[in-house]
Amino acid sequence: MIQVVRFTLFLGIFSSFYGQEAKPYSIKEVSSTPYFEELPCTNKGTEECFNNQIRAHTVANFDYPKSALENQLSGIVYVQFVVDSMGVIGNIRTRSLEKVFENEGMRIVEAIPKLQPAMLDGKPVAMIYSYPIEFNLILNDEIAQKPTALLVTSNEEVGSTDIVSYNTAAVSPLFQGCEKEKDWSACFNAKMEENFMKQITTSIRPNGNIHIKAKVYFEINKKGSIINPIVVSENKKVVEILTKYLNSGDIPITSAKNAQGNAIDSYFNYDLTLAGIRRSVKTRN
Repeated sequence: MIQVVRFTLFLGIFSSFYGQEAKPYSIKEVSSTPYFEELPCTNKGTEECFNNQIRAHTVANFDYPKSALENQLSGIVYVQFVVDSMGVIGNIRTRSLEKVFENEGMRIVEAIPKLQPAMLDGKPVAMIYSYPIEFNLILNDEIAQKPTALLVTSNEEVGSTDIVSYNTAAVSPLFQGCEKEKDWSACFNAKMEENFMKQITTSIRPNGNIHIKAKVYFEINKKGSIINPIVVSENKKVVEILTKYLNSGDIPITSAKNAQGNAIDSYFNYDLTLAGIRRSVKTRN
């Protein structure tokens, strides 16, 4: 079995509390980032260097969970950790729809050695860092299973750790036009699918048969805004189209609510498949 690992780093922040400790700085706030002493890097202390070193560490330690392979599971794990002022990794958090991916994300981060800490104004400081790792099973004719891990680009803040699926909330998010429907969650799903398909089919003009697969994930915060949109597909154009759509701010939705009628954070994920044949019609003069 061949393992192919591709990466684009995600920089984001999980909402969390750290007791009496000072809130850690983000990678954008420090003057010098943490770095691995034993991994090569020509520009140590820079964001680029740390990103590359985290990538190298993840590649070296990545292992597609056996149970996920056996059960044909794909998914994303969001990983967050803090490098304290001594360079020690702590406050590790993982979040995924699949526990097996949470465990793997935790294992990868726990394997990070002691680092040189971040610096600010000449003093060592704690820094928070987060990224998602996606475990994706790609099927093709030559290799039955080719596990691929991707770190997916996003620059949005990850929402609350107290988050529910859109279809398990007491009151699901409302997509404009679904007000009179009995099942708002089913209507929400149908509207999102309809708009995904519309965005793709109006932008991509295939020369032959079309077969597109994509995974879409996003969160809806208490204000009814979409945050942290994640689109994964082998088709780069599809990723570009759907990411732009989800970031447009033009999707008419309101937030989910709990049993007390208060707005809550929720998430939506969808596996999209678009297949068809383009037929050409010849006319006779």
